[in-house]
Amino acid sequence: MNGLKPCPFCGGQARYGKCAPGPQERGEYIECKTCGASTNLVFPCMEDAKPSLRDRWNRRTSEDSKTPNAEVTGLGRNRSNDER
Repeated sequence: MNGLKPCPFCGGQARYGKCAPGPQERGEYIECKTCGASTNLVFPCMEDAKPSLRDRWNRRTSEDSKTPNAEVTGLGRNRSNDER
């Protein structure tokens, strides 16, 4: 077990990755094996990047979050229909 939660988008398995040799060769990231969603690149200086990447990947909004979306707030409504 690598300590990574499933992908927040598709539920797929996540894995650690490193960039291939080139200008970003020291970059590390986490990506979903199924849909390809990923964290941003982290370039470690003297420490292991995995704990920081794991914290970023595993961070989720709380399940009871009441974040409004366009449908709930009415932002997606057609104004001409509302004015009738």
